[in-house]
Amino acid sequence: MIDICKACAGTGMIWKAGNVYEGCEVDVPQGAAHGDTIHFSGKADEQPGWETGNLLVVLHEEEHCRFQRRGADLFLNMDISLVEAVKDQGMPLKGQPFRFGDLLLRLKVCFPKRLDVEHMRAVQALLPQQIHAQDGKVCDFTDKNPLDD
Repeated sequence: MIDICKACAGTGMIWKAGNVYEGCEVDVPQGAAHGDTIHFSGKADEQPGWETGNLLVVLHEEEHCRFQRRGADLFLNMDISLVEAVKDQGMPLKGQPFRFGDLLLRLKVCFPKRLDVEHMRAVQALLPQQIHAQDGKVCDFTDKNPLDD
């Protein structure tokens, strides 16, 4: 009569489960967004006779105190004076590291409460009725908030 080893069930191997912690460096690609998944093949649990599992890292984007993101575009709400200017760019597009979204600004310009006639004419001469953006779109001065779309 042949007895089968109870410890290894006749496989010749004994499996001892244990916790092994291994560090894993995650490189987040430019343009990656909330909910994107980064896949590491063969980095999860191992067990004899089974294919090694995969590690999936799901990105969680935290809110920023000043910027809001919509796709590759960034939105910023801030008050500026008439003489201040802001120039920047949005987030890089996923898989296209040299292309960027737009940085969309909602500016609340703080005008002086009083202007004499000379200064009023100078301000009027500086402010166009509409602005033509680089992409050919016409931007007019409205109270519409692009974040409300």
